[in-house]
Amino acid sequence: MRIVLVMAQTLDGRIARGPDDPVDWTEAADKAHFSALTRRLGLVFMGSSTFDAMGGPLPFRKNVVFTRFPERRPPSSEDLLFTSETVETVLERFAEAGYKEAALIGGGRLNGAFARAGRIDAVFVTLSPLFFGEGPTLFPEDIAMDLKLVDVSPLGENSLVLHYRVA
Repeated sequence: MRIVLVMAQTLDGRIARGPDDPVDWTEAADKAHFSALTRRLGLVFMGSSTFDAMGGPLPFRKNVVFTRFPERRPPSSEDLLFTSETVETVLERFAEAGYKEAALIGGGRLNGAFARAGRIDAVFVTLSPLFFGEGPTLFPEDIAMDLKLVDVSPLGENSLVLHYRVA
């Protein structure tokens, strides 16, 4: 299964101001880009803090929330699944169900788990013209990945989307 990391970050490398930061600091064009890309992919993987920051599942997509405590979450439904299974187990399950690709939308701990498993194939990062000074980053620890630039596109008035392929 092809995994596409889709994130926005500030120029100082932050993906949020803090763990409870709402996901409202990017331009409208980034929100439209994120929506179109994740809808096209159809399946999204996220951590529980990302799910909480979004305030609920993304409509018109299958949402899979990785959490250490799935029993503390609302009941899973057809388009929302809470799981404490490993990355490999979840990927195997959805590959068997016919999914060919999925979006990984954070947060940093989950991004790190996918990266350590060698399961990120492409990266779309929106660079937003902000500095937060502190907050979580794309990965919580040093992650080594060799990337090849595919495209750089202006987005909105002040942002850029960087598209990389993982070598």
